[in-house]
Amino acid sequence: MGGVCLNGKQKGQIGGSNVVWDDGNAGNTAQPASGFRESPPSAIVYAVPEFIWGMSDSISWIVVGGIVGAILGSFIDCARYRLPRGISLHRPAHSYCASCGLPLTPIDLVPIVSWLCLGGRCRRCKAPIGIVSLLVEFISASIGALLMFWLIAEH
Repeated sequence: MGGVCLNGKQKGQIGGSNVVWDDGNAGNTAQPASGFRESPPSAIVYAVPEFIWGMSDSISWIVVGGIVGAILGSFIDCARYRLPRGISLHRPAHSYCASCGLPLTPIDLVPIVSWLCLGGRCRRCKAPIGIVSLLVEFISASIGALLMFWLIAEH
């Protein structure tokens, strides 16, 4: 694995992606030896602390876990509302306001964000949407992110 030496660090390619790694003889003590990491695409290679740059993939997966958790939480909240009332989960196929009955648009269905942007009220009739909906989505998003964090930490 050859590469260009930059201040005791090697730069080259592994598997088609650019990487920077420490060869163990680094004279720069500001950068700890930590093995392989992807190099940033910019010219300021060492401006981002290495512990943050190495976590970027992990953070992305944790965010994905949180998003999936929020989506599942939205479904759980829908089931929490519909099932005790004897309403089917698949008919009507669209979500609707419990107060005015009008179908919700896709922008109204973004978990957590739409509740916060609308101030916890229906876009059309301004009827309040219970905070329980927000809490179910938030707790589910947190569980999804924590689960993904746990899975990443285990491997």
